[in-house]
Amino acid sequence: MGNWYWTDLLPILYICFTVIGYSSLFLVSWVNCHLIYERALVQSIYRVPKISHLGAEQPELQFFAFLCILQAWSFGNMVHYVYNVWKLVIPKHKLIQIAYWMGMMSVMGLVLIGCFQVNQAADIHFSGAFLCFILGGFYFCITTLITCSLQTKCAYFKRIYRWRLLLTGLILVCIAVLIITMVVKQHIYNAQGEMETVTELIQGCNNITYEKMTEGYYTWEMYSSMTEWISCFIYLLYVYTYRHEVKLIGRSKTTIAIKQSMQFTQIPSSPNESCSQKVPGRNGWSDDDASKETTDALLTGGELPAQNISI
Repeated sequence: MGNWYWTDLLPILYICFTVIGYSSLFLVSWVNCHLIYERALVQSIYRVPKISHLGAEQPELQFFAFLCILQAWSFGNMVHYVYNVWKLVIPKHKLIQIAYWMGMMSVMGLVLIGCFQVNQAADIHFSGAFLCFILGGFYFCITTLITCSLQTKCAYFKRIYRWRLLLTGLILVCIAVLIITMVVKQHIYNAQGEMETVTELIQGCNNITYEKMTEGYYTWEMYSSMTEWISCFIYLLYVYTYRHEVKLIGRSKTTIAIKQSMQFTQIPSSPNESCSQKVPGRNGWSDDDASKETTDALLTGGELPAQNISI
């Protein structure tokens, strides 16, 4: 059995926080009648609420902020550790630094979404949504380009690259739809003038007062909401592919032995070298169970002549 490292859980924690958290928020928001327009029309046309609306009212908004902060913590750690793996394996790649800062900006967007609710601070909230969904989506796209170089170092990344390439295509479609729906909704909002305030008796709730927009606006709102949920699901699938990188950095350790020779780690100079090549006395990323994690052998050992050291 190989050793357990806490970095192995980062993608799993992010996915669990998201799925369990949003499911709980949806249930609480529905019971508290805070998904107003969606509940009013549930008998005729089912409306998909935007993710932001799940935590727009008390008491859900505190839990929504806490959930977003947990997501930001796990995703930020993942961005950092994945960046360190890339820096070790392909240190001269020009997109590594750009990807790192784009990932951190998307983390900041998650915090802004959670701490500034859409009903109280819409401008800051939507800025966070742009950073999280749009800039975060492009972060995944750049990751795919970096993975194209990683596969020249290790054959296992070829399989990861194929999955990431497929998910990247879906992400680009979602980004385009999100931008289009935001532009159309803003145009309708500017053209319709002042919103009508109505009070309705909704089954299971008290009389609910809310600002009612045109049917055309809510149609595009539904398209935007569905794209948001689909994007969230695709992002979760993409995050899971990071599990291999965080395993590598979690199991890495650096040692320098001074006996008859000095051992150092180095990147394989030839792309044809097998990532599962075993070198006696190899230091660097160690593998306690080579049959399960062959890609831990990305670094091979090199020897320098022995030197006498006097103190």
